[in-house]
Amino acid sequence: RKFVRQSLTMVCDALDDLGLPYTKSQANFVMFDTGKPVREFMGAMRQKGVAVGRPFAPYDTWCRVSMGR
Repeated sequence: RKFVRQSLTMVCDALDDLGLPYTKSQANFVMFDTGKPVREFMGAMRQKGVAVGRPFAPYDTWCRVSMGR
């Protein structure tokens, strides 16, 4: 749980720095607005070796990122 909290803080701090809107979370994930179609974002992240969550209609620019393994 400590690792998840630390990870959430790190991700939320980065999203704040980037000025991207995101959901406040009490779980092991955060959703944020990528500013572009999420499938496009998913492809770009995959090229960098990062797996991100699936699209959640109707939020076609929002992405879910889970903390942990």
